[in-house]
Amino acid sequence: MATDLASHGFAVIGLSAAGDSVVSPGPGRKVVEGRRRRRIDPDDEARMLAERVERWVARCRGVLDSLSRGGPDVVRAVVDPARVGVFGYSLVGAAARSLCAADRRLKAGMNLDGSYYSRTPGEPVHVPFLQLEHEIDPSTLTPRQLALHRELDGAAWEGFRVPAHRMTLEGVSHHSFSDFTLFREDHDPGPPPEVSAVRCSEIVSEAARLFFGVHVAGNAG
Repeated sequence: MATDLASHGFAVIGLSAAGDSVVSPGPGRKVVEGRRRRRIDPDDEARMLAERVERWVARCRGVLDSLSRGGPDVVRAVVDPARVGVFGYSLVGAAARSLCAADRRLKAGMNLDGSYYSRTPGEPVHVPFLQLEHEIDPSTLTPRQLALHRELDGAAWEGFRVPAHRMTLEGVSHHSFSDFTLFREDHDPGPPPEVSAVRCSEIVSEAARLFFGVHVAGNAG
């Protein structure tokens, strides 16, 4: 998706926090293993994930601060700090919403299949937002996990102050929204999705291109 956006004229800045994710892309198409989450109480896990969201928001705001100051010459030549959007996958997708709520410098945000975790879940968002997601199977969650998901998700969507959109894709899994399944098929621990990783990537890339094209680049809808 980042490559597709770049090939259509967007300047894309990627952030990766070593060890913060379960896996991260490494050189030579390698996968770098990070921390594996241990099973803990759902409420404790929600608090822990909310703290990680806050750390991601702080990292991204640091980048925005740098862009506002002009940044390095090579960045200043291609980035317009007045037209910036944000997207993320999984937990960082949730962080994208929190970042849009915390920083008015953003023009739009996009969440790729991230469940919402925040200590202030209903914080208002005043910019266009798009969420792409897979259909959650309630039987894979404990009753408390399901209740937390519905509570936090409902609060997040009530906080949007401008039109926000969500698209639920059938025949895909959570991992279908990442790049890892494109070059390592065994990364997805569940049954093989009906929609191939390549096709899901095409759908996500086209949606991002159109969405950011309108709300960040200013193209006609």
